Amino acid sequence: MTRSAGMTAGLQLASTAVSFGSSLLYARVLGPHGFGLYAYVTAWTMLLTIPAAMGMPSYLVREGAGRPGANSSLRRWADVRVMLVGGILALVLAVLYWVPVVGRARLLFLIAAPIPMLAAMGQVRESLLRSLNRIVASQWPKVLGPLVMVLSMLSLWLWRGRLYPWEVMVAALAGTLLIFVVGHVQLKRVVRAQVPAPAPRLSVRAALPFMVMGVLFLVNNKADIILLGTLRGPHDAGIYAIVARAAAFVTFFAGAVNTVIAPRVAALYREGDRAGLQRLLTASARRVLIFSLPFAMVFLAAAEPLLVFLYGSAYAAGAWPLRILTLGFMSIVFAGSTAVIANMTGHERATLYSVGISVGLNIALNLILIPILGMNGSAIATGTSFIVFNIFQWYWVRSRIGLRPSVLGF
Repeated sequence: MTRSAGMTAGLQLASTAVSFGSSLLYARVLGPHGFGLYAYVTAWTMLLTIPAAMGMPSYLVREGAGRPGANSSLRRWADVRVMLVGGILALVLAVLYWVPVVGRARLLFLIAAPIPMLAAMGQVRESLLRSLNRIVASQWPKVLGPLVMVLSMLSLWLWRGRLYPWEVMVAALAGTLLIFVVGHVQLKRVVRAQVPAPAPRLSVRAALPFMVMGVLFLVNNKADIILLGTLRGPHDAGIYAIVARAAAFVTFFAGAVNTVIAPRVAALYREGDRAGLQRLLTASARRVLIFSLPFAMVFLAAAEPLLVFLYGSAYAAGAWPLRILTLGFMSIVFAGSTAVIANMTGHERATLYSVGISVGLNIALNLILIPILGMNGSAIATGTSFIVFNIFQWYWVRSRIGLRPSVLGF
């Protein structure tokens, strides 16, 4: 599992590098206007992928873990529902072609119409592979798709000397389709070797809390930047956006480990192996701390020179927000995999309550503190919301499930 977590972290790092490189290429080649059109439509497709998936990814990891023969039935059950909702959303995006207010983005909306459905169906296959402990197999297509996309666009630009936004959107559609196809082929190969078994009792209603959770986490991650930009202007928001992305790297290894252990948590809990589950949680939490602490120490001790070296002296004002956010993100590391534990043991509503409280607190504190403290106030608000979320999650896991998720074993 440690090797799998390391490989997963490597793949996620590669995915981040490809994403950064592609954004540099498209921003430079398309220009501000063309890249703005592409980014605008892409943001809509990312947002609509959440309702298209209907919370299925996390739900399928939990229900498929320890049930290898049922994955084919799970896939068919999920596909029918994702195709229905995704088809409706695709129609909505396609209709925007005839809406005058959309302007020059209308063709891009038409091309992007199938992306939410294809992305959601790709997530279904990723989740089912994860439930079978094929973690690396589930993750590498997410690097392959964007990599093929950016290489094809780079080749076209080098050959012709320019790119158009609609061409980049076609490449994005092709990349999403590639992720879906590769995931489907991998899952078919794995399932073919399994003895068929009936699927467990499934319910869309049981999956919906995961969808709501996804929306709330998205809001919680973007509320500070949106409110800071609204109340203090784009200059502060630009600095803060860089700082927030840097501070989030503290939880990079936590995310990789959670991807690996989620199906194992579900399987051990279903088997009733509380001792094995507790050993897994304590060991993984301590390993995450070992890898995350050096980054946190660097951010706390050398925030200002680090920002000046990487981004220039204009970003030096982000030093204290970086330190504050780092402390907030470290609460996630110290608390352990609380959200994974709750979600994989059938207590996802506890996570939903926690993130709901966190979002409300985050927005309220941002509105209060930004006019007074600016970027520092926004960082305090967001960091506080992270800490409150993890306190609530720790309490639910400790009291309702009887497990000790934290690094210190309590």
